[in-house]
Amino acid sequence: MVSKELVVEIYNSQNKEQTNIEEVEDYYENPPPELENFFIYPYRGHFVHETILEFHEFEYMIEEKANKPYYIPSKKELFTYLDDDYFKKNPHYNRLLDYIKKSFPHIAQEDIEEMGHEIHYSFVDEFNMEYIFSLFDKRDLVFESEKQMGDMLNLIMGLANSTQLWENNGFSPSEMSRIIQRDKSKALVDEPNIRKNKKTGRNDPCPCGSGKKYKKCCLAKENKTS
Repeated sequence: MVSKELVVEIYNSQNKEQTNIEEVEDYYENPPPELENFFIYPYRGHFVHETILEFHEFEYMIEEKANKPYYIPSKKELFTYLDDDYFKKNPHYNRLLDYIKKSFPHIAQEDIEEMGHEIHYSFVDEFNMEYIFSLFDKRDLVFESEKQMGDMLNLIMGLANSTQLWENNGFSPSEMSRIIQRDKSKALVDEPNIRKNKKTGRNDPCPCGSGKKYKKCCLAKENKTS
């Protein structure tokens, strides 16, 4: 889901011919059939995928997405999402599928690809490890050892943490964690500057801006109340 204002911002950043909020409002009020063909509907100032509307998750998404930066794909990457089944098959995805093939050499490549899709979309919908292991059970895939299961679990978690999520505005959990840590580090760097502010002397101008000396203004008031 994306707001009308962000549609304008993204479009104008990637195209010479510019648009404006009035044109996007027209699309919002009179949605072309192409939007519905891609399961996108106007709703409360946003263009929203029908999955969010069907499961009544609009308010949840608004809350989860709040105050998070947006991952803005390139124009070329945006067009790949015209295929509703497209998603990024990152190195974690490929390593997981390679390990499934190595661990269960009898399984057909088509089944491995199907498992990869099912595992990926389980992260997007709602992470549930029990469901993921049920995908192995229904194919009668039995782990030979605890080590094999542990290795598989590590690969699954690696993929989970690198999967782009709607509620993170397109960032993966790992990426969002780094962004949060970066912001915290910046706050810690900035914080000492506040503590180093010079203490107001009794005969200095009062920081309230009254023009009086501190001892005759706010300091006197503070002493009276203490």
